[in-house]
Amino acid sequence: MSKKTLKHLSDLIDFFENERTCVEFLERQRWNGRTPDCPRCGGNVVTRTTPTGFRCYTCDRPFSVITGTVMDGSKIPLQKWVAALYLVTFEKKGIRPKRLATELGLRRRVVKKMLGAIDEIVSAPPAPVPQPPPQPFESRFSISARRPDGSDWYRVTVEHNGNFAFSDLGVLDEMPF
Repeated sequence: MSKKTLKHLSDLIDFFENERTCVEFLERQRWNGRTPDCPRCGGNVVTRTTPTGFRCYTCDRPFSVITGTVMDGSKIPLQKWVAALYLVTFEKKGIRPKRLATELGLRRRVVKKMLGAIDEIVSAPPAPVPQPPPQPFESRFSISARRPDGSDWYRVTVEHNGNFAFSDLGVLDEMPF
């Protein structure tokens, strides 16, 4: 957003003239120029599929900047969501649903739902970021050693599930490998 000061709601609506401008603003706020992370699985191997959408290669699902937010699945245009968020955030005494409905040109019932959703996210603790699944590791390893009395060699094999196997290698003078 430019350094231009927004004094009226009409300035805000003029600044966010279309959905694309809102999406660009929200992308800068959410990801700050970094590669976006998938809100579903946390993967960061993504590609832009549309001007407003991405596809995650980890979970193979589409997402956008509003996926996982209160705006996700809403039929209300993004300009009105951004204006509502601005008014709720910067009004010193708060804003009544009737006034917000008048300012945005929406029905009061819709505005009450919007305000309830905004209040829910403001009062909720931050959600933990989903972690990618752990990387696979070596599933088994072996240890070969001489018996304490020095007579025979033996091998212990440990597998990833915690099971282990004991193998007697017989009487050898040196390690078999």
